[in-house]
Amino acid sequence: WKECPGLIAKHPIFGEGPDVFAGEFRKVQSAELSRRFPDFYNETPHNALLDAACAQGFPGALIFIGLFAVAWRAGWNADFRQNPIRTGLNAALLGILVSSMFASLTLVTSLYLWMAAGLAVALTPRTASPGEWRIPRLALAVPALALLIPAVLLPRQDALWADLEHAVETNDFAAARTAYSSAATAAGGRPGDELGASREWATLGRAIANSPDAPTTWKLAADAAARAESNGEERFSAAYQASVLQVALGNLAGAEAQSREAIRLAPNWYKAHLLRSQLLGYMGRNQESAQEADLSARLGWRKP
Repeated sequence: WKECPGLIAKHPIFGEGPDVFAGEFRKVQSAELSRRFPDFYNETPHNALLDAACAQGFPGALIFIGLFAVAWRAGWNADFRQNPIRTGLNAALLGILVSSMFASLTLVTSLYLWMAAGLAVALTPRTASPGEWRIPRLALAVPALALLIPAVLLPRQDALWADLEHAVETNDFAAARTAYSSAATAAGGRPGDELGASREWATLGRAIANSPDAPTTWKLAADAAARAESNGEERFSAAYQASVLQVALGNLAGAEAQSREAIRLAPNWYKAHLLRSQLLGYMGRNQESAQEADLSARLGWRKP
């Protein structure tokens, strides 16, 4: 929590965008935090208000606070004896508010929050004044349809990534390639599970090492890692994965370059420094290797 303001200060108005906290926080995460929790993955700030401020800037944080304020204000003078549902809604909103101070909202919890707030407003008795402007229902249907389209596409894309996983489990190269191609097409340029796909291809590459398809498998693993590095949420992990894959392909120079990219994206991540130390050692650059190993140790790495 203490290190999130530094991230918010970088994009105070518009935020860094949705679902990119993990990668962006790695860039500002302190050496002290890395050293105390070397293997902990900060996927979210574990606070919905901070999450909104990081992703959407101060306007997003104000909208988050305003949502609760509007919902409670709507029933401020409600007679709970006549409408006991208000009691349950207020309790639900309070429970969501308290719990969200220790966790970020997921799609499901966000749905509950907006549903409870919407019901709180809808249950407030009011009469329309003459000449009051109302939003036509047809106009409301347009954004509803815009949300329905990704609601259909995202499960389809997830199913295709799952098909890739199942194909890898059965060592079916042809089925895995079809699933990967279909999932990439269904993504339409949006981030998907390319990093997971790269790991799946690497798993398949080891399983069919003696097959004629093995070289193509490793190339597809590298391709998926490159996609994840360009538009994925965990770009630092993708760069790390790409470095390891370059080792598998016998390209130490490329692996060392990718390890430097992983360090750029996650300056205080001990694993990236440890990987570069090992690569430099293989390349005979012993002094640089020792320096990276020492830095990795200061960031939380412990010898087995």
